[in-house]
Amino acid sequence: MSADPSALLLLGIGNPLIGDDGAGIRAVELLRSEPMPPRVTCLDGGTLGPDFLTLAPQYDEIWLLDAICADDLAPGTVVRSAVQPEQATDNKASLSLHSMNLAGILQLAATLKMTLPPILLWGIVVHRPVQEIGLTPAVESGTRRLVRDLRQALAERMSTCKSDKRSHAMASQQASVSQIDGIRLFKELDTAAHERLAALATVQQFARGEQIFEEGRSADNLYCLVKGRVALQLDLPNKRRMTIYTARAGGSIGWSVFVEPHEYTVSGRCVEETEALVFPKDALWDLFAEDQQLGFLVMKQVARTVARRFKDTSLQLVSLAYT
Repeated sequence: MSADPSALLLLGIGNPLIGDDGAGIRAVELLRSEPMPPRVTCLDGGTLGPDFLTLAPQYDEIWLLDAICADDLAPGTVVRSAVQPEQATDNKASLSLHSMNLAGILQLAATLKMTLPPILLWGIVVHRPVQEIGLTPAVESGTRRLVRDLRQALAERMSTCKSDKRSHAMASQQASVSQIDGIRLFKELDTAAHERLAALATVQQFARGEQIFEEGRSADNLYCLVKGRVALQLDLPNKRRMTIYTARAGGSIGWSVFVEPHEYTVSGRCVEETEALVFPKDALWDLFAEDQQLGFLVMKQVARTVARRFKDTSLQLVSLAYT
């Protein structure tokens, strides 16, 4: 399993025209004053409409920042409560001032059999917000405290990820020649070449739904699939993702290691549990420089595969245009 951080959405909810009801939006404003950690997105979600159902599946977890009603707690108190998608009708889903929207959306997701990521509600207690702009002093203070707690939680999350990454690197296994034999990219190479390639690669496991690499990030590794499936996805301007190709066992992904500026042009997300041979970019290039015949045969196969995949993707896009 990859130790890269999962995609996290911080979604502020509320209406800043109704006084303390805008606490979640204010929290987003404060959070945006500093850069977010990698793979953390901070958005103003307004009053939480049905668009949530198209936004949520793009992330591995969601933290909702919102004003909540709790008469037994003082205004400005920070409350944190987990809300799983199947808990649409329980008390945790109804804490929010926008409870009908949240509970209704979760119920709609269940009806449509949509899989939503875990949701964590970060709430600021308010009492009877009125129609005015700005937060009361107690809620403003609580919102700032919430933001400090959020930043601490994000820092701890990144620290845990780095620790897991070190452990994951230690647990990786060396690739075998038999595994190299099953990769189409290397089918024209002889046994000696397969042995040299096996010495470069490690075997890594990835969980269903896990993102292996991200569009726009540095292309540091080539991934050759031993088993499983990986969807290659494009980020669209409307914050949606479109799957343009699904790679299967025997296939290879991460072609950007071969082409400058060596940045991934799509994101790769596992459709199911996946095992892959991972080749560091620099190690591959060193091998190609040392054995130019080997490099030529690999790059010839890369060109063939890219051409075939381009044709498949073009046909898919044409089909989408007429549906």
